Amino acid sequence: ALAAEPDAVEFFESPVGAMWLHRVFLAVHWTVEFRGGSGARGVGEFLGRSGLDAFIAPSHGAQRSVAARVEKEIVSCGKTERERLGPRSRPRPISVCLDGTFHPGVCLVGIEPVSELILLERYSEKRDADSWNLALKPALADLPVTVVLAASDEGSGVVACVRRHLGAHHSPDLFHVQQEAGRAFWSTLGRLEGQCQKANERATEAREACAKAQRDWQAAARGPGRPPDFARRLQDAEQQQAVAARELKRAQGQRQEVRDALAGIGDD
Repeated sequence: ALAAEPDAVEFFESPVGAMWLHRVFLAVHWTVEFRGGSGARGVGEFLGRSGLDAFIAPSHGAQRSVAARVEKEIVSCGKTERERLGPRSRPRPISVCLDGTFHPGVCLVGIEPVSELILLERYSEKRDADSWNLALKPALADLPVTVVLAASDEGSGVVACVRRHLGAHHSPDLFHVQQEAGRAFWSTLGRLEGQCQKANERATEAREACAKAQRDWQAAARGPGRPPDFARRLQDAEQQQAVAARELKRAQGQRQEVRDALAGIGDD
């Protein structure tokens, strides 16, 4: 009674077909939900587009139920494999990436960036150095590794733990590298741009005032005597305004150059 081709129904109802379908289904959950981040709805969409919804219920509720079981098995498998492989691994120095997340409470997280192994996921009431050390000790105890570098934000607790308890080098995350590099430039460049902006405004006002004075003189009744040399005055004012505009553009270009260089750190 399935809405599918008879040959497909026959295949998927055979032991080999059912095993193949089950394997594909789990692969989709692993790839789409847990690796791709599309969630159970993404799995349901795949089932619908592929026609496999004739054999597997694509609803969100059904897929969330399966996802919960898959997630439980992933955690269990990870624990088993860590216990099996940890003692057999060769000793090595590693780096760790540390951060505190909130869902719903404070969760201390540590990941080894080369293998992407999640070393630590532990809820904690605090994020001070002792709390980080209390969480990291058991997380590293069964692995023959030495932490030589830890990357994180500039939180005082995690930095103190890295230096005091791990005896490792602390490397700030990318945002703080860019922030510190930018701090060396922004105040000076901002002040210079502000000064150039004001100088350009004054020069523009002076040029406009000179032009207005010429128009007023031409419109007024004039007595005897040589007329003011408005042409020279206006030329001088325009030259000063052009210099001020050029300096403002140069200052703005310098600031943009630094901004692009800091963004380039992120691109690299």
